[in-house]
Amino acid sequence: MTHVHRDHYGGLTDGEDSAVFPNAELVLHEKEAAFWLEGKLDDLPELARRNYDSAKQALSPYAGRLRRVKENED
Repeated sequence: MTHVHRDHYGGLTDGEDSAVFPNAELVLHEKEAAFWLEGKLDDLPELARRNYDSAKQALSPYAGRLRRVKENED
């Protein structure tokens, strides 16, 4: 994923918050992963706060299959 916006993470989970792609590995830049998964809600910009819960909910079923990459890493 290039970034965690609704148009990118939408469809990762079903109506019961289960992974739609149970064998998929998500690849995400380390800074983007840290922003959404380790950031504190109060520290986020207002627009990000509105999407924080749904982004975390979409990523959580993939927690064990989320690979963080550095800049220019494949």
